[in-house]
Amino acid sequence: MFADKKARETYVAGQEYTLEIAGGAVHGGGSCQLALSYDEGATFRVIKSIIGGCPLSAGGNYVNKFKVPKSVPAGDSVIFSWSWINFTGTQEFYQNCARVKIKNPAPVGNFKDDKAHPLMFVANIKVNGKLRMCVPDSSNGSGLWFMKYPEPGEQVEYGKNNGNGDAKSAKVTELVPCKAA
Repeated sequence: MFADKKARETYVAGQEYTLEIAGGAVHGGGSCQLALSYDEGATFRVIKSIIGGCPLSAGGNYVNKFKVPKSVPAGDSVIFSWSWINFTGTQEFYQNCARVKIKNPAPVGNFKDDKAHPLMFVANIKVNGKLRMCVPDSSNGSGLWFMKYPEPGEQVEYGKNNGNGDAKSAKVTELVPCKAA
């Protein structure tokens, strides 16, 4: 899946880091997940969910802090993922990845704990040949909403999308079965 095996960054388990995203087409914000893959992208485990306000900024680049869990195993070629479901218009699933090196001489806990680090939420695409749950289209006048991940993991942050209140108390997006392709 990823031909280049060179790590672009080194992370140490238990430490805090900064995610910075450049660009201006933020579609009113949305919800994002940060995740790691140890199996060449076949599965991604969530390390942080940002519900609402991602990737909005008050001018300039979007900046967010995240902590690499103490339970992650060491690895020289781990795939770090940022995924996003936008807030306004036709809701779409976006993902960007980079190779990273993880240092952790003594992992604490189980990184494959589904409650602390669930599998990354995937919407609107096929996974292993099967249609998954889809995010409904809000461009038809049904209103704006926040994507609240069904399994956000232990590191969760709530933000505000353009023109709406805090995601913690906002209308929950109901996922719908995907239409057959």
